[in-house]
Amino acid sequence: MKQILVVALGILSLFANAQTLTAWKKVQIERFGTESIFKDLDGKKLNGKYKIASKSGNYAEITFEKGHIQGERLDYNSDEQLVSRKKYFDVKVNGEWTFFDENGKIKATENYKNGKKDGKFWKNM
Repeated sequence: MKQILVVALGILSLFANAQTLTAWKKVQIERFGTESIFKDLDGKKLNGKYKIASKSGNYAEITFEKGHIQGERLDYNSDEQLVSRKKYFDVKVNGEWTFFDENGKIKATENYKNGKKDGKFWKNM
């Protein structure tokens, strides 16, 4: 009985962490001022974890809640190198945004609070 429970929990955790793979051309973005709502081509708001690719091979890993980005957004280039890390909370940009160069070193940081620029901005020239 214990083994069945362990296997069942393992399978459930796989589905809980599963990503939906799609392309940006299959995502609609509706903008209302600073708010963006992301939907599929059928008009359904995106929910859950997504890996969204562009034609060039660049891609983003994003979690959506009711069509809004929630949590951390990671953007990668076609060589699978991290290009930027952005944080969202309560439908707005919140926290530090970090941008990386081709060597993985931080080239810029920006800070946001409730969707507005806040605090220090830093750029490595």
